[in-house]
Amino acid sequence: MFVRAASLVCVMALAAVLVPSAAYAGPIVRFEVANVGTFDIQLYDSTPLTTANFLNYVNNGRYDNSFIHRSMPGFVLQGGGFYWVGPTTYDAVPSYGTILNEASLTRSNLTGTIAMAKVDGDPNSATCEWFINLADNGGTSPDGLDYQNGGFTTFGSVVAGWDTVLAIEGYDVWNASAYDPAWDNLPLRPTFDDTGPLYVSDFVNISHAYVMPEPATLGLLAVGGLALLRRRRGRK
Repeated sequence: MFVRAASLVCVMALAAVLVPSAAYAGPIVRFEVANVGTFDIQLYDSTPLTTANFLNYVNNGRYDNSFIHRSMPGFVLQGGGFYWVGPTTYDAVPSYGTILNEASLTRSNLTGTIAMAKVDGDPNSATCEWFINLADNGGTSPDGLDYQNGGFTTFGSVVAGWDTVLAIEGYDVWNASAYDPAWDNLPLRPTFDDTGPLYVSDFVNISHAYVMPEPATLGLLAVGGLALLRRRRGRK
C-alpha cells in the first residue's frame, strides 16, 4: 500500500500564458498528457547545448510514453526519466550522455520555466530529465535553484496549457519508492485506488512530445491546401 506524501496545491492566477523574451524564442514543443490535456514549451535559443539536447530526445521519440515521476506542489514537476516499455513494464529513458551546464542568472528558475535535472555535486551531469518550476525557485545563494550545483539551466517557458500543468500539480502524491527509489513523490491520477494494485493508467502519462510547426510553415500549408481545393473544384 502507498503512503500519501504531504501535498499542498499551489494556487496561481495567471491572466495570460507565460511568454519568454523574444530574444529567447526558439521552437515550441507540445506535450500531450493522456486524459489531462496538453502544454507547450517555447525553447530558448540562448541555451544552444541544452536546447539541442532536449530536441534530440523529443525528435527521436524518447519522451513518448514517458510519465511524470515527481511532483512537489508549489515547487516542481519532473519527468523525462522513465517510459513504458510495455503495458506493465517501465525502464529508464535511454540517455545520449551528459551536457555542459548553461545556467545563467539572466535566465532564472521562475514560475513556468523548464530546466534540466542533475546529479548532486556535478553541474555538468544533465541528461534527459527535466522539470517545470511551479513557483519562483531561483532564490538566493546558496539554496536557490539559480545557485545550487552551479545553477539549474532553464531553457524554455510554458507558453500554453498552464491549466494542464496545474491539473497535474493538483493530483495526490504518493510514496512509491518500493517500486523505484525515484518515486517517493509520485503523482497519480484520481483513478488510483490505494487498496488495489497500481496500473499504468493511474500514472500521469505523456503519450507524445513533438515540435510544433512554425507559423510560416502553417501558412504555406494553408495556402497549398487552398490551392489544391480550388484545383479540385475546377475539375467537373
